[in-house]
Amino acid sequence: MNAAVRNGKIHLGSLYATVFPGVRVHYIKALWCRLSAPKHQFIFWLAVNQKLNTRDWLLSCHIPLLSACCPVCGQEEESHTHLFFDCVFSRNVLLAVQGWLRGFSWPVQFSNWIKWLALPRDGWFSVVLYATCAAAVYYIWQNRNHCWHDNFCLPMYRIDHMIRFSIKARILNLVGSKCSYGEKQMLKFVMNL
Repeated sequence: MNAAVRNGKIHLGSLYATVFPGVRVHYIKALWCRLSAPKHQFIFWLAVNQKLNTRDWLLSCHIPLLSACCPVCGQEEESHTHLFFDCVFSRNVLLAVQGWLRGFSWPVQFSNWIKWLALPRDGWFSVVLYATCAAAVYYIWQNRNHCWHDNFCLPMYRIDHMIRFSIKARILNLVGSKCSYGEKQMLKFVMNL
């Protein structure tokens, strides 16, 4: 408790850390980026922690399914690794994003993804990069849900467009009239998307 008190004031973050000690996550800046939409952040957090209700996870909970195959491509058993790294559809979406977001290169394995997210990055481009990752995960997951529940998958170019539009809208919404240099750079970047 004494570690949480400084200058006679209680600091809740320090108090929480002493009451609930845990493992420090090095990719926290990527997950909770201020440019990301809250719903994107939440799905991104679930994906990074492998907590999305993928078919392999549902089967491990003894939930009966007609098929364990990926509802998007139908080629392999659906898992976090397959959906975000091996699925042909997802790879094509991420290649399209890589085409308009220079510096964006999606890792090829889950373990590399965690390391890539934890790399130290600063500046306005890192914020755009993290928000784009969160949006990509969100829209790939949303499309997977459409494929499974509605028997309708969106085309790859549509997912790419939704990611791009989401990033543009978030930047335009967050940047105020008194812009910092980084915000001006983000605005200039977004106008070219």
